[in-house]
Amino acid sequence: MLTDRLLNYLVKRKMTKKKSSALLRMSQAKTIVLLVELHDKLMPLQLSNKEFINRFEGKNVWIIGLNLNKERVQISGLPANMHFIELSKKDFNFLGWPKSKLDKKIPAIMPDLIMNFDHTADPRLTYLAGLMPAGLMLGLGQANPNSYYDLTLSIDEASSLKETFEQFCKYLDLLYGHDKT
Repeated sequence: MLTDRLLNYLVKRKMTKKKSSALLRMSQAKTIVLLVELHDKLMPLQLSNKEFINRFEGKNVWIIGLNLNKERVQISGLPANMHFIELSKKDFNFLGWPKSKLDKKIPAIMPDLIMNFDHTADPRLTYLAGLMPAGLMLGLGQANPNSYYDLTLSIDEASSLKETFEQFCKYLDLLYGHDKT
């Protein structure tokens, strides 16, 4: 409980310095970061699904996966424009705080869009989003006073990655039109 509060403090400190980018359509985003938790054995299969991958054609995509299991995760069949970074328990200390080497493991990414597909609202993934200097942040969750996302959607946990992604795209397109009036 105390470690969660301390990690939330770290996240809050990191996120207060972060500036979000402008609202944009999915089609306009050039660099996208996808944050996922790899606790589900089906997640790597969903990430390597051809139908899902085709949505990112012509974009630079970074998939950052938090794996708290002991075995490493491999995602096969990713095209050259998609990059995968796996983070494990070793990247965080016993309190759950990020180790100093974590900042070096994440390359300097300037995303237009950051999508967090984690239903558990793990503060470690939110901290990772805070390492990136820009990007409109989309996340999942219920009404949460600690949410740091620019847009938070409440989507059923049983939804697949593709269904959740489609909902993100739908809301971005709906909101983008209202931003331009």
